[in-house]
Amino acid sequence: MKIALCVLISFSLLFSFGAYADETEEITIQDTEGITAEDLEISEPITLPGNFFYGFKNAWRNIRLAFIADSVKKAELRLKFSNELMLEARKLAEQNKEALLQKTMERYEKHMQKISERAEKLKEDPEAGKFLDKLTDKMIKHQVIMERLENNLEDKPEVLAKIRANRERALESFGTIMSKVEENTEKTRERMENQMQEIIREKAPDLQQQLEQNKETIRQRVEQVIKRTTGECENKCGDNECQEVVCEASDCPCFETPIICPQDCETEANKVQKGR
Repeated sequence: MKIALCVLISFSLLFSFGAYADETEEITIQDTEGITAEDLEISEPITLPGNFFYGFKNAWRNIRLAFIADSVKKAELRLKFSNELMLEARKLAEQNKEALLQKTMERYEKHMQKISERAEKLKEDPEAGKFLDKLTDKMIKHQVIMERLENNLEDKPEVLAKIRANRERALESFGTIMSKVEENTEKTRERMENQMQEIIREKAPDLQQQLEQNKETIRQRVEQVIKRTTGECENKCGDNECQEVVCEASDCPCFETPIICPQDCETEANKVQKGR
């Protein structure tokens, strides 16, 4: 136990020094509009990927996760790290560091996937409902940030395609979590609607339209994930036809994307390589 405590203290000191080292670089990039660090209930990130001390920061995250056994608390911590990674990605995009941006988005996606893989354990906890509220709130805000990232990457199609894939897989993980933890699908829909309306009310008028658009995108995607999980739609993956637009009835085919059904749907990356 003493050894573990020494390791924790050592990483804490290294992380603190790393933050101080980055402060001397005077990173002053701020997002003057849109989703803020305060909206995500975190501090503005200082130590970014590419900095020597970022490895210690990432290792410290893993150590913190290793010391938590409670399923909801671990999921909340992963969500917190996802919030941090999302803002790190935004700063890297502003600094035109595309390679580091892609790695950061992969880390973000991995945390969401880990929550999804352990979602069955969450529904046994009485605090699961509060976590789903928080998860829904943050996922909508992540989508707003990622949409703005994509808008700034339109002249870099290969990077853009990868970021869109990260965004889609994150939404897929989110939908899977909701469908596994919330047995009542109507309650899931109500929870999503309530959280989305609350965010829209909180944000400035210039962001309300964008939030409304993201609200509909997320609602449709999560609906499709729930239908696929519960068997409410017909899975036609493998019929050589990409079901990108589907109807709403119970006998309609399941929605497909290059992530969900790569054999039927051509990826954006492939289109770029083929010059389409």
